[in-house]
Amino acid sequence: MNKSLWSSSFVLYTAGFATLFLAVFYYLIDIKGYKSWTTPILFWGVNPMIVFFLSGILPDVLSSIKVVNPAFTIGNLDEIPEQIGLQEYLNNFCIVPHFDDLKVASLMWALLNITFWSLVLWYFYKKKLFFKV
Repeated sequence: MNKSLWSSSFVLYTAGFATLFLAVFYYLIDIKGYKSWTTPILFWGVNPMIVFFLSGILPDVLSSIKVVNPAFTIGNLDEIPEQIGLQEYLNNFCIVPHFDDLKVASLMWALLNITFWSLVLWYFYKKKLFFKV
């Protein structure tokens, strides 16, 4: 679902939208003083390196944890059951069966990832743990 799009027009387009959002947020938060809704943005903003670093490691860790594939049928009792990574197991047997469309299942996986990392960052924020480079 994601694709690297690093054309010059794409960069200018997204940079323009980022500038517009920055201007709107600056106006609403700093000038008008509407700060009550910014807490989720705040705890994502004070520790972004945690998510950047650990989100690159977590899929590898989850894939290295092997579980028995539930779709594996045992024909011979001497056969070793097929094993799959925990990430593949969670996606294929806990997310995908609940949705008819694979794109919606992929979106749900992404939203669950965002929720997971939001909870991690919220915990670090509440414990006043801030990591800086």
